[in-house]
Amino acid sequence: MGVHKGTFWSPHGNFLAFYRKDESMVSNYPLVDISKRVAVVENTRYPMAGMKSEQVTLGIFNVKEKKTIFINTGELKDQYLASITWDPSEKYIYIGLLNREQNHLRLNKYDILTENLSIHFLKKKMINMLSRKIHCIF
Repeated sequence: MGVHKGTFWSPHGNFLAFYRKDESMVSNYPLVDISKRVAVVENTRYPMAGMKSEQVTLGIFNVKEKKTIFINTGELKDQYLASITWDPSEKYIYIGLLNREQNHLRLNKYDILTENLSIHFLKKKMINMLSRKIHCIF
């Protein structure tokens, strides 16, 4: 999916968008650290196929007001939030919503003042990505 970081500064540095991840519903999975003389079991949260995955939301911190809002994507929580991009005016943020099956991607524009969806891009287009068909709605 290409996510390499979890924070996204607005163009003029007035806002900081960030991922918030809740893994409380994800099962622990034991990993054995064999690099120690006596092996140590370390549990990590790992969403097994068919089981619950973590829920991710996008927060926006207003640097001047020292206030945080969380964007209402209006979607199921079982999704990826990808391609986080700021509008040059800092009034809008774009978020790609990708389902867990990774075959349906929708790009939405959110107004950060109202905290709600401003524009939903609806143009349908099929693309082939890594030999899997991805349905894009822009």
